[in-house]
Parts: sequence; structure tokens; C-alpha cells
Amino acid sequence: MLIAELPESFQEQFLARVEISPFTDHTVSSAHELGQELNRIRKQGWCLVSQELDDGLRGLAVPIRRGGNTLAALNVSLHTSHLRGRSVEDDLVPRLQRVAASIAEDFGGRAD
Repeated sequence: MLIAELPESFQEQFLARVEISPFTDHTVSSAHELGQELNRIRKQGWCLVSQELDDGLRGLAVPIRRGGNTLAALNVSLHTSHLRGRSVEDDLVPRLQRVAASIAEDFGGRAD
């Protein structure tokens, strides 16, 4: 998620030097493929990886933004048997985005 939020020039530098080590059969296997994934993630505004780090494990991440800046990312992990398909996109993504917005609002303290 964080790399997808970087300017394109930084992503290109990253992709030029990244070493891809597959952890599972689902792991992105080349810098080119990773670049395509980063582009898709940037466009949709959130990231879901499924069984790329460990069989049976999925990770969902959304950016924490304040103004035009990405400060961090919020991530949850879940087993592949929980919330399948559209349910992740329809249920979890909006919840995570609301929490990320709340964290961004609190960043640095609220001006009460």
C-alpha cells in the first residue's frame, strides 16, 4: 500500500532494485508484475493480498491520508475462510477506510 502511494519516479527506482522472493505459489513473481499490482492498488485506493506471504492468509490495507499526504497504512490480516470475495470489498474496505480517516483526523491531536 505504501509503495503504491509513492510518486511514480520513486516506484520505478524501487522496482529497478527490488529482489522478488516467492513465499507461496501466489506470490507476485516479477518486478513487472509488482509494478502492475502497484498501479492497480493506487487506482482502487486499497490493497488486498491473498496467500502471497503464507497459505491461508490474506492482508487488507488502506492508506491513512491527511491532506494530500499519505502518512501510513492501516492493515488487517484474516484467514481465507473469513469474508470471501465481494464481502471483503463491500464490508471490510469501507470500515477500514473510516478508521483510517479517524486516525488521520487524530494525527497530531485534535484542535478542540
